[in-house]
Amino acid sequence: MPGRSLRRFWRRLRLHAAGGGARVVYSPDYSRGLPGVPLDPLRADKIAGFLRDEHLVPRSHWRLPREIRFEELLRVHDAAYLASLADPRVVTRVLGVTVTAGAAEQALAEQRLQAGGTLRAARDALATGRPAINLGGGFHHAGRASGSGFCLVNDVAAAIAAVRAEGFAGRVLVVDLDVHDGNGTRELLAADPLARTLSIHRDDWGEAVPGHVRRALGPGVDGPRLMAALEDELPSLVERFTPHLAFYVAGADVLAGDALGDWRLRPEDVLARDRFVVSALRGAPLVVTLAGGYGTEAWRCAARLCALLLSGKAVEPPGDAEADLRRLRRLARELLPVAEEPWLTLTEADVLPPRDQPGPPLFLEKLSRHALELSLERSGLLAQIRARGFVEPRVELQADSGLGTTLSVWSEADELLVELRAHRSRAAVPDADVLFIEWLLMQNPRASFPRDRPALPNQRHPGLGLLRSFLGWLAVIAELEVLDGVAFAPSAWHTAVLSRSSARFLDPEGEARLLATGDALTGLPMDEAARALLAGEVVDETGQRVDWQPSTMVIPIRPALRARLSGHDRAEAVAAARCALRWRRPSRA
Repeated sequence: MPGRSLRRFWRRLRLHAAGGGARVVYSPDYSRGLPGVPLDPLRADKIAGFLRDEHLVPRSHWRLPREIRFEELLRVHDAAYLASLADPRVVTRVLGVTVTAGAAEQALAEQRLQAGGTLRAARDALATGRPAINLGGGFHHAGRASGSGFCLVNDVAAAIAAVRAEGFAGRVLVVDLDVHDGNGTRELLAADPLARTLSIHRDDWGEAVPGHVRRALGPGVDGPRLMAALEDELPSLVERFTPHLAFYVAGADVLAGDALGDWRLRPEDVLARDRFVVSALRGAPLVVTLAGGYGTEAWRCAARLCALLLSGKAVEPPGDAEADLRRLRRLARELLPVAEEPWLTLTEADVLPPRDQPGPPLFLEKLSRHALELSLERSGLLAQIRARGFVEPRVELQADSGLGTTLSVWSEADELLVELRAHRSRAAVPDADVLFIEWLLMQNPRASFPRDRPALPNQRHPGLGLLRSFLGWLAVIAELEVLDGVAFAPSAWHTAVLSRSSARFLDPEGEARLLATGDALTGLPMDEAARALLAGEVVDETGQRVDWQPSTMVIPIRPALRARLSGHDRAEAVAAARCALRWRRPSRA
């Protein structure tokens, strides 16, 4: 869009002319994920992608963190406690989920890297006088001799101690608005006479400290109530204390629907909160850390805050589906060069192996297992699988069975998590070249079905909750292969219903059959509706039972195929086909 491109050009020009806004600290390794911890492992990736897409950060203002050194952690944590973090049992207690020795080491490495990011942000804020944002950090529950609430080390306290050791002697204020109390930071700064903390939260944790403000608001807090408390505490504290450096722990777990919080703030309430804090702290260099946020909307709150600091105004992030697609497009472009690079060094024997020694299986006749695993890793799908408690997922690729090469992902305990059988087809969709899925299984064998979502027919385990991301990943691979789309024929009605947000029926009759079946089963939960259809409870106008008939569905990628599946003529064809189907469920008549 020319207008949008011009706006981005002027935005970049203004940022460069002014020396840019905030510095942003980020590493792709922030997205490794902690096994079993409900924090979105792709939060930092999504925010960084949004900031790049909107051209909000000049290239020179991105900062790469390094792991914080133990020398820097020892200024705030006991040596015995830091040594105990080598014990998986200690890490298990802090994270609240059982971890192996390898997973415990990974968790500590990730928090050390994000703590290093907070220190880098603090140094940048002091050096430039401008805000600095760490797209991680905020481990505010870790105290001197213990950790809790997912927090192994305290990055904010360690950063303050480090800049003190480097000569900074000014006053420091930490504003913590996570839904959980910043008890560890308060404890670690108690001995610093030039440091103060303000924490407004649900419940008090730990001990009070003279001069430090903590305020527990209890459950069910909405935006106006939080703002009233914030307006009551923050301006007067800033006026009394006049900080020379400020930290803002901008937790998004205050949002309504958060998995670990019960407050009721809306996204616009969180943005109003952030505007108020940024305005109140404008007189001091500011460091922002993200802290908690355990819902699908959490990353977008942090993205709005980043945009506010970088551009001075709110910029709305894309929805999750669009953000996923943009991120997958960026990362998947790394896949083909990796897959094609070996031909530069292959010998004739490698290219033409003996007939009795077939080469390794390739997905779409091109992509090796290593290329696919790298793509799954960089896309964040493996990180999301690890976040569900499968700490060492294993990717396998089996040779073509006649129906396509089979890609599978297994847990460290040999539990099948993902199984995909797919191939390239020029026959599945007339006049189109598509990636055709013969079979796709995604399951969590360690989960139980919740009461409000019982098992669907033939479903042994709950799903992984990654169908949309996985289909997006496949669509990007198809796009890179210059295919027209991704196609499949759902064998069950409920599979078609679940896929409809991403895919469209190739034939209008297929769409009409889905609509007619849904109308006949109106009012039933999906599991009951699926079983009623299988039991023959849906009949046509003659009383004959109606069974589900698989029909090809397509995720269109190229414009020509997309045009075939949309438009006025298509809608009229679906409506005409739907009118011809007078289906009902007699038991409801």
